[in-house]
This record gives sequence, C-alpha cells and structure tokens, in this order.
Amino acid sequence: MPITEMDVYDYQSYQISLDCLSMLKILHDNGKDISHVRTFMTSVHHGLPEVTEIFSMALKSLFECHFNDDPEFPLPNKDEGEIRAVLLDTEFSDVLKSADSVLFMDELLETIKETDAEFDVDIAPLDDNSGLLIDVYYGSDLYPLLEELLEFRSRAKVLTTSQEE
Repeated sequence: MPITEMDVYDYQSYQISLDCLSMLKILHDNGKDISHVRTFMTSVHHGLPEVTEIFSMALKSLFECHFNDDPEFPLPNKDEGEIRAVLLDTEFSDVLKSADSVLFMDELLETIKETDAEFDVDIAPLDDNSGLLIDVYYGSDLYPLLEELLEFRSRAKVLTTSQEE
C-alpha cells in the first residue's frame, strides 16, 4: 500500500481548525450557547476568519469585554493589533489594584510566552488598573491564550479571596 502525504497547508488548516474546536469546547463547558457558530473549519488558503471570530466571541462571552470597534468604550491609543480588546473582569481589576499586581502580570506574561502556540500578543494593565488591554497582532493558534486568560482569572479570584480573609 503506497504511503500518501498530506499537503503542509492542509495539515496546518486541520491544526488550526482543531484549535477553533477547542475554543468552542471551552465555551460549551462554560455553559455558553455555540449553536449559532457556522463552522470551525478553516483554511490557510482563505485567511483565518474563523479563528478571530471564535476567539472574539469567546472573549465577549467569557469576560466583560470591549473591542476597538465599540464606540461607547474608546480604547487607549497605541498600535492596534488584529484583535484589540479590554477585559474588565472584577477579578483582574481587584488583583491589579493589589500589592501583588506586578507579580501577577509577570507570571501571566511569562506563562503566555512559554506556550508553544503561534500568536503575537501584548497584554498590559489599563492605566487605572481596572482591567487588561490585549492586542493580538497575529494568531492562528489562540486556544492556549484563551485557556491562560481563564486560568489567570481563576488564580486572580483565589488571590483576592485569600487577601480578603
């Protein structure tokens, strides 16, 4: 039986599609309705609109989130990424306003840097420490970023809860 090889672009498309499916699973596991999602399959030949759509939908569904196209919530000026959002979750705000703010941000950025995913992202606290500003400049593999943001929200919640006790 002859061995067939998969085209590298098809292989990448399947990997990125699995990433999209993983983000949808996170949404489903968190009780969010994903029945309206048209498709999670993507092709590197046609850009990657499904990745940005699903990631943006996940941010909006899982966090208090505002995007750069929201006229009621102007974002700070700076170089804009492909996806630009502010996460205003109280857990992030509480820890950013605490004494552990620098440690929290350093740990978040280091953990994200250590992932082997394909994305280029800047994350910084807002000037008033009310949330996080996220600029994704490139991303075909955003599932690990979403997973880390959720994990850090959980850690922030534990940190603020332990400080209150």
